[in-house]
Amino acid sequence: MDGDKCIKPEILTPGDAIREVKDCGSRVCNYMFPEFEVHLNQLPPRAAQEWHYHRQIEEIVVVNSGRLTFCWLEGEEYREAPVEAGSLVRVKGSVHNFENRTDDTVSFTVFRMVPDGEDKSSIIKHDRTVVEG
Repeated sequence: MDGDKCIKPEILTPGDAIREVKDCGSRVCNYMFPEFEVHLNQLPPRAAQEWHYHRQIEEIVVVNSGRLTFCWLEGEEYREAPVEAGSLVRVKGSVHNFENRTDDTVSFTVFRMVPDGEDKSSIIKHDRTVVEG
């Protein structure tokens, strides 16, 4: 194994997170990093987040269990779509909220980052080096 690439990974636990309970009852564990943020969320039955938007943040929401309803505005027009477990929403700069219209808690993960406009897809697709153990 290449000794120059000996980098210690991090394993974070809920004790490392910034925990918060929002007004809507959503329980959130925030993991903050210099270039991105990860939120683990649990939205209780029949609850909804407040309507909001982000000016600079790119937000990706992955539903882990249950079903969320993603609501957004296109200009003045209201839109909504169900988002099942295993699906994701790329929120972009939309005015939006997420609702749990079910009788079960919904679990979802939010990835937040500030894009710089540079296309890094080639790096992301090809930045993997196999090493011999």
